[in-house]
Amino acid sequence: MHHLEDDELINAGEDKHMTRKSSKGHEAGKKKLSVILGLVVLVIMILGVLVPLFLALTGSSKYEVNAEGVYILSNGKWVKLDHGYSPWLPMDNSSYIVYFRNLNCPHCREFDLHWTEFLQKHSRDVNATFVMVVCTYFQLSCSDPTAISTFNAFQVTASPLLVVISNMTLLYYGVPPFNSTELYNFTYNLLKHVSSPETSSSGETS
Repeated sequence: MHHLEDDELINAGEDKHMTRKSSKGHEAGKKKLSVILGLVVLVIMILGVLVPLFLALTGSSKYEVNAEGVYILSNGKWVKLDHGYSPWLPMDNSSYIVYFRNLNCPHCREFDLHWTEFLQKHSRDVNATFVMVVCTYFQLSCSDPTAISTFNAFQVTASPLLVVISNMTLLYYGVPPFNSTELYNFTYNLLKHVSSPETSSSGETS
């Protein structure tokens, strides 16, 4: 004879069995998650070592700047300028290629790859002085007074911004080409028709 009490006992036993299985499954899931997280942390740590090493070996790290300020490229290295609260401005008739960059700008980070490659391959092929002006987020978030003043002087409201100046004349003010080869061709062609002060003075006829 089948009794209701028997059904209740059977159901209770099944519930306990299911609970134990569920608990075991939950614990197994936790272990898997811990293993995955551990692997992710390990990969991040390995990349943290390998990426700087790769940059050092390839030489690209010397062209990267991750601190606010105004920098000029000299002998393949960025040298920080300190003009106090005065902006950096071209003081002679030389040619300058100026990159205005924000650390919190995703488009700047995208352009940085092309800028670095451009400098690695072509910095000696373009007859110009390279300048980089870096803030965290425009004048709103910037602790370097020279960088703030330079952003203000050039009225920078968007980034990345490329400025090309030669003979104290503004040749270009706008978005840079997002390709290292195109960037080289663009700046080279822009500057090759510009006469240097020596050329223009020696070419004058009375």
